[in-house]
Amino acid sequence: MKLKLIAIIFLCTILSSQAKAQDIVDIDRGASYLSSDIHSQAVALSKKYPDILEMESLGKSFDGKQIYAIRISKDISQISRSAKFNVSKQHYLVESGTHARETFNPVLVMKEIELYCKDYYNEATIPEFNMHEILNTSVIHFLPLTNPDGFDLVKKGEDSIRTPRARESISRVTYIDKNYYKAGLRGVDFNRNYPSRYFDFDENKWIDLWKKYPGDLFREEPSWAYFHGTKPASEPEVKIVMNYVDRYDFRNFVSYHSQGQILYWHQYYFSSKYNERAKSLAKVFEKITGYEMMNRGNGIGSGYLSDYTTHRTLKPIVVVETIAENADRPTPQSYYRAAYDKNKLLPLYAIMEGQRVGYHKYRLYVDNIYKRDFEEYRYAKAHQMESGGQIIEGEGIPDFRIETP
Repeated sequence: MKLKLIAIIFLCTILSSQAKAQDIVDIDRGASYLSSDIHSQAVALSKKYPDILEMESLGKSFDGKQIYAIRISKDISQISRSAKFNVSKQHYLVESGTHARETFNPVLVMKEIELYCKDYYNEATIPEFNMHEILNTSVIHFLPLTNPDGFDLVKKGEDSIRTPRARESISRVTYIDKNYYKAGLRGVDFNRNYPSRYFDFDENKWIDLWKKYPGDLFREEPSWAYFHGTKPASEPEVKIVMNYVDRYDFRNFVSYHSQGQILYWHQYYFSSKYNERAKSLAKVFEKITGYEMMNRGNGIGSGYLSDYTTHRTLKPIVVVETIAENADRPTPQSYYRAAYDKNKLLPLYAIMEGQRVGYHKYRLYVDNIYKRDFEEYRYAKAHQMESGGQIIEGEGIPDFRIETP
């Protein structure tokens, strides 16, 4: 009997190790990955799960490294080529890897993708959600690593730099310890480089906030962190993300960062209705992770991705800081497993909340094609002033096209 029990345990151990060996992303080796490993994993996952996973190259970083999107949904290769793709399913965006030293999050996102695919094919189990139902009705877009140059610099040092122009640029950047580096290779902090605007309803015009209130943490020249750049969207990596945000009617956004185990959700210059929806999403995340929700913002600081997504879409974004503030940098391997377990389902909870809210009443059509919806008529009018088109009131899923009478 003892021999039989030992044999069963031995067999289970072998099967468990084989199953783990079959995984493309190993969260327990994540600290060793470079951007090339993340890219190879994205390619491998796309080949392994072609019916539900699609990878698209979006362009290259300053040092010539690929930046790409991964989309997951049922029959993704077919529906993504349809003119009605924007309204055939709800869209959600998960972004990570903005700051160089926050090295855990790209691995988290890649493992999330693999987990969702495995559950869809019954290779893993997510008891809280039905992945078939989610992928029938939704498309999850992932931008796993939007700063591959900085990611590799922190991991490998300046030997990771490929091009002469990038080596020349980094030589002019002020930094002492690569482990604390946040910016791109031109010394621009990407999360200060996004356009930042809000609509002033008293003056009836859009107001530019970029660098107007830089906050306490800023630099006036290329640096390891906090330099806004010479103009909004000066960096190719930032332009790539902006273009992707504008392509789809995203319902909610999740942006992973790595310092403090806290949740940012409030947008100072936007309405109480918007902030209540963002707060509702943050509360869901708070319950799942145990991370603290930050208080309301004070309007000081600009150029964040959250500024851009809010003024362009009026859809909630929660910035999730996944790692303890006192952790070493780059993120040590000892933090990976626990942080992954806390965060792995957040994109699915973002979908749950988005489906609960549904579509809003006021829909903007440009050239008779649906652009996006708004909860408040005044914001729909503000965007109509900028892009033209028509505002159509409706319920349920928006029509892809309206016919001009």
